[in-house]
Amino acid sequence: MKKQMISLLLVLAMAAMPLFSGALAEEGTLDPFEEITAEFAAAVKVEPYKVAVQPTRVSGWTALRWAPSKNAPIMATYSAKQELMVLKETDNWLLVANEKTGDIGYINKAYVTTDLPKDSPAREMNLTGENGKLSLGVVDINGAFSLESGLPAGYNSQLVRSSSDQLVALLTSEDPQKPSMVLSVAYDPAYASVDRLNDLDDEALAELEKTFTEVDPTVEITYGDTGLGTRLMVARQNDKGFDYLDFVTIYKGYFVEFVMAAPQTAEEKTLTEEQMLLCVDFLTDLDFVPVEAAAADTSLLADGKYITNFTAYDSDANTLQMEVRHSVTLDPAVAEALQVGDTLTVGSYSEKIEKLEKNEDGDILINDSLILQNFGGEEHLYIDFEEYDEVYMELTLQVPEDLKFYDYTDPETGEATDELVEHTAEEMISMLLEDPLSFASGNVWSCFDINGQLIAVERYGAF
Repeated sequence: MKKQMISLLLVLAMAAMPLFSGALAEEGTLDPFEEITAEFAAAVKVEPYKVAVQPTRVSGWTALRWAPSKNAPIMATYSAKQELMVLKETDNWLLVANEKTGDIGYINKAYVTTDLPKDSPAREMNLTGENGKLSLGVVDINGAFSLESGLPAGYNSQLVRSSSDQLVALLTSEDPQKPSMVLSVAYDPAYASVDRLNDLDDEALAELEKTFTEVDPTVEITYGDTGLGTRLMVARQNDKGFDYLDFVTIYKGYFVEFVMAAPQTAEEKTLTEEQMLLCVDFLTDLDFVPVEAAAADTSLLADGKYITNFTAYDSDANTLQMEVRHSVTLDPAVAEALQVGDTLTVGSYSEKIEKLEKNEDGDILINDSLILQNFGGEEHLYIDFEEYDEVYMELTLQVPEDLKFYDYTDPETGEATDELVEHTAEEMISMLLEDPLSFASGNVWSCFDINGQLIAVERYGAF
């Protein structure tokens, strides 16, 4: 994947050429012509289906090639979660089509998944400078952060890619002899609980190093620190005469990658110690600044019913703060292919599979505490018999006077019952103020009309 990153740098530096990465990718061991011929012959038509790109790391890219071979030229590159349509298969490759661009080519099976991402619109990029620093853009998952930093003298910043959970910015100099740099920041569920690279133990660091060394065993890995004491992993390669450095660190689950490469037009292809310090200074100056949450788009909730936790009530404004949650599901084909040793990933939850079996009902039991059950063509994850869900949206809404509150709760035991008691909005608020926890335990459902307005609340048990 590192070779894909550096190829992106080199090509971006040569603005006249199309954007691609991986031109210096893995070298095959077979004669290229024989390998391509064998793969072409093995290609079988399939009923078209979609896959999502899944590079080795969330901040990486995967190459689309004109032929099923790692030696074939690159046509385009795709970042994590981009969707492609599969037309043919071989043992190792997929013939895919990009329905948006019309590109058709081959992609390695190892870098795609049938577990398609949920739609998640990107925030607008704020490129205005604040506090003497340039805002490079916004990443937004599990909390939004604006990336702000001072730029090296003579450098400009260009936003290359942006989504709700990934940002790629290119730093270039007007001087063609100076190196180009790429900043990539992407949320990685594997590091969801990691605040900094400093927190990783030797075993976790060794696993991270493998993502470099398994692609190129000649890569040199060392460690350093920013001026603020944040640990950096530094991977250095000199591929076909082009020297480049890759700095990696982690911030609150975000995988931060900063690559510097000597431009193709430079007379000196070897990076200097001074240039290396330029990267360290940039990362030292890079700030993750929390962004005030944008107003939630309630139209996304139109005509829907969602699990909701009420987190606060403002009596002066008569508003409810609520946490809207939704089930995160897994594609049945992905669930069926799971094996011991794999990592089960559902949304931001992940767990290594050490035990797996199926019961007579077709449920998939994992590690004694996890169950995958099929409902409506999707696999729902249950942890200790409780269905797993994630926060979809956080809202502050006015409580309408005509709100209906349908309570399926035994007033003596607090347990859920089949008997319905209908209450007014005022009565619901009174119960909420008396016992807030009884409305914040995954037992409340909120119903929205076709305009995304709150119209009814249902509660199933108070505990």
